[in-house]
Amino acid sequence: MLTIDALRQRLAECDVKEAILKALELDYDVGEFAGKATDQEIMRAFSEASAADERICAALHGHPIPDDLKKLGRYTGDNLQYHIGGGFFAASLLSARAEAHGRPIETAGNVLDFGCGTSRIMRFFAEFCPGPKYYASDVYDGVIDWGKQAFPQVSYLLHGNEPPLPVDAEHFDVIYAWSIFSHYEESLHWRWLDELSRMLRPGGLLLCTIHSHTIMERIQKESELRARMAITEEKAAELKAVFEREGYAFRTRYDEKDLADGGLDAAIFGLAYITRDYVRDRWSDKFDVLEHAEGVVSQYQDLVVLRKRA
Repeated sequence: MLTIDALRQRLAECDVKEAILKALELDYDVGEFAGKATDQEIMRAFSEASAADERICAALHGHPIPDDLKKLGRYTGDNLQYHIGGGFFAASLLSARAEAHGRPIETAGNVLDFGCGTSRIMRFFAEFCPGPKYYASDVYDGVIDWGKQAFPQVSYLLHGNEPPLPVDAEHFDVIYAWSIFSHYEESLHWRWLDELSRMLRPGGLLLCTIHSHTIMERIQKESELRARMAITEEKAAELKAVFEREGYAFRTRYDEKDLADGGLDAAIFGLAYITRDYVRDRWSDKFDVLEHAEGVVSQYQDLVVLRKRA
């Protein structure tokens, strides 16, 4: 299982601890830093210090960091600290939940990162969890081309807004989709659920994040959040009414040209909100719903763990 201890060990073995201490203004003995640093300080070393110093970045990361996050990170932002820290948080959470449900990432045969973006999650699996054959897919050719160069051990697949993926049936043991089903229009989300089910082996796990009750309630209460999401209080109330009545609410949100430049269609890729009952009652047609962890992603998204029925 991927934990902070893997990063701590990498830090203990690197030869740039003095530079990290200086960059982070920490008062540790160089020889004791890796052992005594808090988990938060370990993460700061991998994110803040890596962003501040190219030599530190090269020592702590076994693969390149995107040099044009403004372009490649169009869906996740251009903040390098978020790219690294957020990527580790996601990878460690997925690793823990996969192991808890009997399918450890490390012992899986084939693993797919569906909607990989800049490979910020895949980075930590590829570096610290060797064993599986890793695959990563996305609609944006820019991140696919970059990923092929940065992570040659990973098989990258470019796909369209619609299925299919060029993969045989029942190929994967584990598939994860981080912040993907939180954006699909309802009919598209069903087509992709069907496709991921097709590619997953019986008993395999699908782990995905969704917008649900936690963020819906925050939208109603927090004016700053509504402003950031470009929705009025009145429209937020209307959205909640649909969410509660239908179980699925979708709104277009993003600039049409910006999405098109990244391979997406603004009519079917926006912000989607799915209730717990919808997941339990309707996703269970193909999957056993093993876990639904509310708000576990920064009080913003839920994590749902599904197992394909035999």
